[in-house]
Amino acid sequence: GPWSAGASFHSGATLNIEGTVTLIDNFLALGRFGRLAPVVVPAEVDLHLPWRFQIGVRYEATETLAAELDWSRTGWSRFDTLKIRRAADGSVLGTNTNLFDDSNAYRIGLSYDVLPQTQLRLGYTYDETGQGDERFSPRIADNDRHLFSVGAAQDLGQGWTVEAGYMYVMFNDRDFSTARPYRLGEEINGTDAVNGEYQAHAHLVGLELRKTF
Repeated sequence: GPWSAGASFHSGATLNIEGTVTLIDNFLALGRFGRLAPVVVPAEVDLHLPWRFQIGVRYEATETLAAELDWSRTGWSRFDTLKIRRAADGSVLGTNTNLFDDSNAYRIGLSYDVLPQTQLRLGYTYDETGQGDERFSPRIADNDRHLFSVGAAQDLGQGWTVEAGYMYVMFNDRDFSTARPYRLGEEINGTDAVNGEYQAHAHLVGLELRKTF
């Protein structure tokens, strides 16, 4: 029939990232003349990547025109706290609290076969942010966004296909304001130190050459 459906689940993962941290505000950084001298120490952090569940349906209106609608939920609540630890003994050098919430995304797409070998594609996505106000961070400055995309695919024969696409990402403006004061030595996330208006947009271009065996 003209209807088809599918679902997928990608589990979360934890990446252990190793590197170095430069200390400039620790008593160990004091030089012989009492001046602050940076101290570089090996460090590591566990990055908790979210899980994602997605379900979608596709309807073939004609032999050349099809529409697809899907919904996904991303487990951003796993992205809670980043603790930078000293590699030597595991002591905590710094903490970054994110407190993200799980979020949804809604997508609709259209595909049209102009020729048997040529397909045009259009798409729209409304993607919710997982970043609330409690620990808002200017490092990310995320917000709900609209994604508009257009693309094309050309069958070159002998299993070769070339695909090209363009996406414009329009973030909703975010006006963050809180009376929670920032105190020296504490995290700035969610404090009045990051009050302000945030705007963002992005242009994404993709080109893919694919071989099917």
